[in-house]
Amino acid sequence: MTAPPEERFNGEAGDPGNANDGKKEREPARPYVCMLHAVIFDERLSVKAIRVYAILQARCLDKGQCWPSNASLKRDSKQSVSSVQRALTELKKAGLIRTEGKRGSRRIVHLSP
Repeated sequence: MTAPPEERFNGEAGDPGNANDGKKEREPARPYVCMLHAVIFDERLSVKAIRVYAILQARCLDKGQCWPSNASLKRDSKQSVSSVQRALTELKKAGLIRTEGKRGSRRIVHLSP
């Protein structure tokens, strides 16, 4: 059985897409994510994009960046990889995230302030 997302975001073994920066000690999982009304009610965004954004917020925590794989976003959002990719494109177009390069097989995602 898969652990609830709040138990995975901060250091699930074997998932370097977390916000623990390779530290051995894991930060406690935050069981909630605060989202701006401007994001929730943005008519440019699909529900799937908003869900992916919430997952990114939970992963990035207070650092403002994380490096999730499409596979881990697929698993946590319960969407297909193509839906995750479309959601990321929506979030980029809305100016909510930007991506850069790669860290291994993962891109670095920065949340916009």
